[in-house]
Amino acid sequence: LPSLDEFPVAQWRRCIDHAWKTITPARLAYGPAEGLPELRRAVAAYIRVSRGVRCETDQVFITDGTQGSLELCARMLANPGENGWLENPCYNGARTAFRSTGLTPVPIEVDREGMAPTDEQWRTCPPRLIYTTPSHQYPLGALMSPR
Repeated sequence: LPSLDEFPVAQWRRCIDHAWKTITPARLAYGPAEGLPELRRAVAAYIRVSRGVRCETDQVFITDGTQGSLELCARMLANPGENGWLENPCYNGARTAFRSTGLTPVPIEVDREGMAPTDEQWRTCPPRLIYTTPSHQYPLGALMSPR
């Protein structure tokens, strides 16, 4: 959880009040499944600058959080019964997402370079999806090399 005692409640309340004063009936209905175009445009622009990612608005999908994103990716990119590789140890939400979509989670050991699958793992349980953390391994927090 974030530091809730530092949350700017008064500022948040002012923003909510302003939003309710200017809202249109159309905004009360369900929006596009992929998220509001204005938000998707802003996210694409932000990650282009902050992360150097080549990304267009139509490549951005807004979900309700990490878990929803992982489950959506697993459903869209793999089929039940296929293997999904996860770091060992890993973010438990990723394991849950893989299991809930019918994937078989396969734990792969991690060294200082990142995931370290064996030749046997490549032969016996090749992955359809791989979930790995960039730069800082989660949950251990080890700093991974750029390689």
